[in-house]
Amino acid sequence: MQFTTLTLLSLAATGFSAVLPRSQYGAWDVKYSKSAYANGYQSLTLTANFTSESYPAGILSTCTTVRNPAVSLNETSSCDNDNFSYELNNEAISLTQSIELPTPQTVFGNGTLVYTISSSGKTYTAETVVDVTEAIA
Repeated sequence: MQFTTLTLLSLAATGFSAVLPRSQYGAWDVKYSKSAYANGYQSLTLTANFTSESYPAGILSTCTTVRNPAVSLNETSSCDNDNFSYELNNEAISLTQSIELPTPQTVFGNGTLVYTISSSGKTYTAETVVDVTEAIA
């Protein structure tokens, strides 16, 4: 049996694309920013845009946390989407979101943030894509 180089490359490419990890449930495009100052004040912002076949335009969620040691209630946190939550432990991030399409379910994903530090050392930023690893109806 003889194969041309083009045939072999086509077969190799087809086989390679079949083993690439892809989430059938969707993914989040995550952006994180943290500003910290010597007086203890910190401002954190996380945005996560969930996309899937059912949500091609995405569902954008933004969460903010402000830590201000100069006031009695020194930490306030909020998210603009009640169906989204996250946990951040250093570089490890876990995301949870309730969605309605194609059926009502809660999706979960875990990822790693790689931080870039500004030249002043006061601002940290990170971006990553977190695939959905589990969905529970």
